[in-house]
This record gives sequence, structure tokens and C-alpha cells, in this order.
Amino acid sequence: MKRSRPLTTIGSLVAALMVIALAYGLELWMRAARESLSMSFNVILFYLQTIAIHVILAISLLALHGLINSKAPPNAPVSWTILIAGALLTFFPVLFSAAVQNPLVAEWIRPSLLDKLQSVSILSIACAFIAVLGGVGLLRKSNE
Repeated sequence: MKRSRPLTTIGSLVAALMVIALAYGLELWMRAARESLSMSFNVILFYLQTIAIHVILAISLLALHGLINSKAPPNAPVSWTILIAGALLTFFPVLFSAAVQNPLVAEWIRPSLLDKLQSVSILSIACAFIAVLGGVGLLRKSNE
């Protein structure tokens, strides 16, 4: 049974947003694990949590790749949307570093999100991978 193109399009975009939300949650989990390590000095538990976080991220990114570039037919608008969204979120600090100084813009930019994207974090890695998935989707050819 073939899925309809609008359903596949919406499903791909929702899946990309869900992976970004999952990466943000994993980033919060990593922060909590680091704080727990600083208080309890239980290194083994910290390493187990770190391994679990990275395995969950890898599985979710591979599943997203399978949905967007393997299961769904080539779709240029979805690929462009995912490429632009991933690239904007990856380069968010660079694009808005000067805008944060403006008090009107600084009200709607959450400082916690900006902190997550400034350094190499789980969220920035996931956004960069999503941008690459959009680029790969643009290079795919239709088998029809």
C-alpha cells in the first residue's frame, strides 16, 4: 500500500521536529547527569547515561534518515524545508548573536536555547545532521 504524498510530507516534517525536540531533551538529560556527577562522583553511572544518550540520538537520527531518504519518495519541498530548518538551527548563534544585543529581539530568544546551540552540543549535532539529510534528499533521483 502506497502512502499519499501529503501524508508522507507531513510525516517527514513532524519526524524532523520530533528529533529536534528529542535532542533538546537529551541535552537536558546530559546536563542533569553532569550535575549529578559533580555531586556524587559516580563516574560509572555518568558514563552509562552518556552512552545511553548517544545511542538514543544515533537511533533516532538513523530512523529519521530511513523515513526521509529511504521510505519516502523524493520530495524537493520537504528536503528544502528540512535543509533550511536544520541549517538555521545549526547556525542560530552566528545569525542572531548581534540581534541578542537588541532588547526587542532579546525578549523572544530564549537564553537557554541559545546556550545549547552556541557550543557543540547534542542539539547542534542533531540540527546539523538534519540539514545534511535535507541536502541528501535534494540529491536523490526518482525511481519512477
